[in-house]
Amino acid sequence: MEYHKNTLLGGRAATMAGAYTAISDDASGAFYNPAGLTYAASSSFSGSANTYSTSKAVYKGVIDDRDWNRNASNLTPNYFGVVQKQGVHTFAFSYGVTDSFVENQDQQFQNLTGAVNPIDLFALNLHSEDHTYLIGPSYARKINEKMSWGVSAFYHYRIFRRSQAQLIKYTDGDDYSSYLNNTKKEKGFKPKFGLMLSPAPKWSVGATLSKTMILTGLSNTQLNEKLKAATNFQFSQIKRTTIRTTPYELETGVAWFK
Repeated sequence: MEYHKNTLLGGRAATMAGAYTAISDDASGAFYNPAGLTYAASSSFSGSANTYSTSKAVYKGVIDDRDWNRNASNLTPNYFGVVQKQGVHTFAFSYGVTDSFVENQDQQFQNLTGAVNPIDLFALNLHSEDHTYLIGPSYARKINEKMSWGVSAFYHYRIFRRSQAQLIKYTDGDDYSSYLNNTKKEKGFKPKFGLMLSPAPKWSVGATLSKTMILTGLSNTQLNEKLKAATNFQFSQIKRTTIRTTPYELETGVAWFK
């Protein structure tokens, strides 16, 4: 999740994979290659009402040779954009959810004999969400008939939430339980610069360079825990200011028009 998009923005782009970096001639081009916006046929508005995604992760043999199963599904209104052409200038404004992940786990394990203290019941309930939003303006202009450039200046906002409850009942009659809540928020900017070149008829090449610059980041973790052999819950809270270091992202694409 840290450095990639797990949702596809725009109907055409979703069917063309990385080749759309060499086209990008509609409003979704602000995310793929802003240089392509200058080739938009006219001023326009477009968007995706919803994107549905689903996945499943299986962690083999993590507890007494038994599997963890975590399911993820999400329905997201993830993109809209508007393009305005004014002579040789092309302006755009767009919003997109580039990452959206919702994960759930609800499992019970009984008669775990492989632990140091044999367990009658281990119950785990987990729900986590991770969403990244980009919103901002774009500008594009032709350099000549075969080349163009463009830039997007996105505001970046990411929020992560996780709630987790655990209950362990040991065979000796004792138990352990915990309730964890974790929230992470970060804000920043993501500029994206793009170039597009048509070196020959029916061919197009595109390249972009971008970097997410995190300005503020806050993590808040709350844990309410009853240890084995204890009679009361212990509450703890940790607040941290964390700023991730992100890499530069270089994207390229080539398209041939039949």
